Amino acid sequence: MYVGKMSEPERVLVTGATGYIGGRLVPLLLQDGHKVRVLARSPKS
Repeated sequence: MYVGKMSEPERVLVTGATGYIGGRLVPLLLQDGHKVRVLARSPKS
């Protein structure tokens, strides 16, 4: 896991965003100030 802050937020794509790891990773990335795009098999998710 990345420890520390960047000077500018990174844009991040998370595939499998509704899965076990993605579901935990996305909130952490958002909390760190990253711009997050997600990809899931089911658009409703």
